[in-house]
Amino acid sequence: MWLPGNKHLKAISIIFFILLLPGSLLNAENFEYAAGTATKSVIYISVFQKISTSEGVKYSKIGYGSGTIINQNGFVITNSHVVKGGEYFQAMLYDGTECTFEKINGRFYISDSATDLSVMKLEQKDGRKFIPISAASSDNLKAGQWVIAVGSPYGLKNSITSGVISSVGRYDVGFTEIEDFIQTDVPINPGNSGGPLVNQSGEMIGINTAIRTVSGGFQGISFAIPSNMVIRVFNEIITFGKVRRGWLGLLVKNEFIDSESGNYDVRVVSVIENSPAQKVGIKEGDIVREIDGEIINSKGEMLKIVKNSPVGNSLEMVIDRSGKIKSYKIGLTEKNSYLKHGKSREIIMEKYGLEFDTDSNKNLVVVTYVSPFRIEIHRDMLNTGDIILSVNGSRIKNIDQFYNVVDKSSYNIYGVEILRNSSRIGIRLNDK
Repeated sequence: MWLPGNKHLKAISIIFFILLLPGSLLNAENFEYAAGTATKSVIYISVFQKISTSEGVKYSKIGYGSGTIINQNGFVITNSHVVKGGEYFQAMLYDGTECTFEKINGRFYISDSATDLSVMKLEQKDGRKFIPISAASSDNLKAGQWVIAVGSPYGLKNSITSGVISSVGRYDVGFTEIEDFIQTDVPINPGNSGGPLVNQSGEMIGINTAIRTVSGGFQGISFAIPSNMVIRVFNEIITFGKVRRGWLGLLVKNEFIDSESGNYDVRVVSVIENSPAQKVGIKEGDIVREIDGEIINSKGEMLKIVKNSPVGNSLEMVIDRSGKIKSYKIGLTEKNSYLKHGKSREIIMEKYGLEFDTDSNKNLVVVTYVSPFRIEIHRDMLNTGDIILSVNGSRIKNIDQFYNVVDKSSYNIYGVEILRNSSRIGIRLNDK
């Protein structure tokens, strides 16, 4: 066997060094460029509440997080859970400049609870200019792609962390109503929420939102909302003051069928009276097999397709009814404009993260959605499917009575009595 001498070993080492050096330098340069570019568009947000004292009203800091400047007029996107409960807000720009926020239609932030995104606006004084982040499409992201998170973990402003995309299109994670998360191994912690996930060109491909953890700190799994969803939510809020989403009028549930693949049958539990789904003939018990050519393996997958479809579009739905395959074309409407009590529904969703509807079979009022970001307002957890027997001490028999009571209480729900698995349970709510 031939063994190289020292001279040969040195030559081989030099060759390997030359081969590896350009890629390493390029990677380092890309990271430095991306970090330097994206940081200029990221702000640190301080969240305050009013406190009455003998000396008058003061503000107490209750939280902090990050925000991402979307355009040069100072519009900012952040997470709703960052700003929720705040009554006053301050921002610090990348260069240490302090800045206040101005109200949009009388509010400091406008939230889309279904995605946990909120829009805010920085106050533009003395000709101040803001540097918006550039956004890239999130449609073509791949596992293994290097990415960078910018934010303020634990209040440490302008912090950079990096890692790779672990997976894309994650749904049924349990964080928000509409889920299409980018999963990464980028270290993020409290304070990173609302900051951007960027590619090596410094372009936003997502907004960092959540981590999967047992300890409360980062444990190797983090999630970001993809940029295409972020931009759509931003544009809808700026244009219409809310996000308009397609609605079919179905209540569905997962039925576990395959322990190997983890797939589900998605069965229709209830069809809302006079809804688009009922009008075309969808029935309770139908199993949803496909929507617009996409095979449906879970409730979350179905919701992602339907609620990311524009109002006015039509979807082709393939269902299995007792072994017979049927196809229906359903036009999407906007839920709250279609249903009665639309304003009340929006306010209750914003304040409590709850949705209520009528069980079409028994005309009972049931909980149809509970936001995972609003769990702290329930002394005991409300569950989807709970039947509402009374609200604010008043007995109710239908959805009209429910919202009449809520409307008279200035859209407050102090407590409900529910029926769950034949047991009556009283639950007190707190919107703070």
